[in-house]
Amino acid sequence: MKQDLLLFALHFASILPPADPFLRRVYATIDDWIASEWERKEAIRTEALSSDGWTPERHARLRDATLTTHRLANRIDGMSEATFRRELAKLGAPPPGELIRKARMRHATKLLTHTRLMIHKIAKRCGYKSEKHFADAFRAEFHTTPSEYRRKFISGPPDT
Repeated sequence: MKQDLLLFALHFASILPPADPFLRRVYATIDDWIASEWERKEAIRTEALSSDGWTPERHARLRDATLTTHRLANRIDGMSEATFRRELAKLGAPPPGELIRKARMRHATKLLTHTRLMIHKIAKRCGYKSEKHFADAFRAEFHTTPSEYRRKFISGPPDT
């Protein structure tokens, strides 16, 4: 019971927006990017398969569709990665890589509780190449497996 309450608290703590306007914008940018990243990559793959194959331009578009700390910093006011890290540190925020990882986990929780996608497909949609790497990251964040998380939250929050 205590573990269920802890899991429930971790789930909702991970989705609360920050108070600072700059951080809210950072979080929104990350969340939007992650939510659309897989669709953009799939569209590029489909285009390559249905036309003249993998051109250098398509490879570049596929690479640029992936959220990285460098691309995030550039998207936020055209900052350098170093300046972006300093701005986050001034606000007491985690480093950009951790923000991205946590956002990928938030997206995973949405997919786990709102879709019937298999875990390996959720892993791919959240930017993980390996289901095992995804499951390990998920377990580190929420102290449970993705499957167990799904079972607990589809049946509803724990009784208090």
